[in-house]
Amino acid sequence: MNKSIKEFFLVAVGATLMSAAMYFGMEPHSLAPGGVYGASVLISSISNFPIGAISLILNGILFTLAFKFLGSHYGAKTIFATIVFSGALIVFEKLFPNLEPLTDDILLDLLVGTVASAIGLIIVLNQNASTGGTDILASMIQKYTGWEFGKALMFCDILITLGASYFFGLKIGLYSLFAVVAYGVVIDYIL
Repeated sequence: MNKSIKEFFLVAVGATLMSAAMYFGMEPHSLAPGGVYGASVLISSISNFPIGAISLILNGILFTLAFKFLGSHYGAKTIFATIVFSGALIVFEKLFPNLEPLTDDILLDLLVGTVASAIGLIIVLNQNASTGGTDILASMIQKYTGWEFGKALMFCDILITLGASYFFGLKIGLYSLFAVVAYGVVIDYIL
């Protein structure tokens, strides 16, 4: 029982760190670094709906698809991590609605956000959980097309960064793409 409580606590810490890193490091610059968070930023820019709520809805849709097409092996810790991540975004949006960038340097904010988010994800992964998101889409693409998981995930994230280029301009799109690549490098290096 104590082990389970510790695992869920660490999942909550990691998911909250990811959420804070993306909200405070990337949100002020409208960076859309792939994943459900990046898609939520894009949808929010069109709909003016809160990013946290969009993230929760998108993850709910993805989990429904995962259970239908991939089976029920997506466990309680992953669902918990997804809820904590989106819930933390909602709390940050309420507490800090007029968010200013951490620094005047978009690249520095992106790097801090990327590294902190990667550390949060690693904490979650080390508890045998994930945060769902485009991992689910990549798993479905892999299952039905035979693509390697990494390529399928990169495909999903690149589509989102292309959306960032369209809605926010080439500069933001390229920074978002840089965040996707840096995120993968940091995670691989730390793991």
